[in-house]
Amino acid sequence: MNDRGLAIVLLNRTVRRAAGSPFPTLSRGALIPRLLGEPRVDAAVERALSQLHPRNALGRFEAFTLVMVQCDRIAIVEHRPNMTAITLHRLQHALLFTSSSLGDEIVDPPRRRLFAGLMHSTRDHLEAQARFHRHRWRDRPHLSVRMSREDAATVSHTVVDVSKEAIAVRYVPTI
Repeated sequence: MNDRGLAIVLLNRTVRRAAGSPFPTLSRGALIPRLLGEPRVDAAVERALSQLHPRNALGRFEAFTLVMVQCDRIAIVEHRPNMTAITLHRLQHALLFTSSSLGDEIVDPPRRRLFAGLMHSTRDHLEAQARFHRHRWRDRPHLSVRMSREDAATVSHTVVDVSKEAIAVRYVPTI
């Protein structure tokens, strides 16, 4: 997040790579410092597009979703091999973004149903969001938001609160 309230999150995407295809040469995380120098979400989108233009970046980045929020504006940049799509709109309600090295197509549907159920169960959407981040299915811990597998486990999440008066970042360890 920068001092003008522009918050940027990058979610890694797991895309099956064709046999023999080269590995990307740059870390996806290298994009964020390049974008945080921009004063507005619109300018950050333009900068992201220039970084991802095929003549500049072909094959340099693995697939990702970039979420940029500033006040009530949100930009979503979906980058996949040979394709980049951008969505810009007003932020009017809670949105879910999730990813997993298991494959997004595996974890997204059950997590999305959980999120929708929690959001509809209360008027306190911040509490529903907190409950979502603490959730673990007993019979499906590998698909859970607070997931646990032999090779990985959720150890924390980060909460970013932005208001007109302040920006607060809170690290929440998993207990």
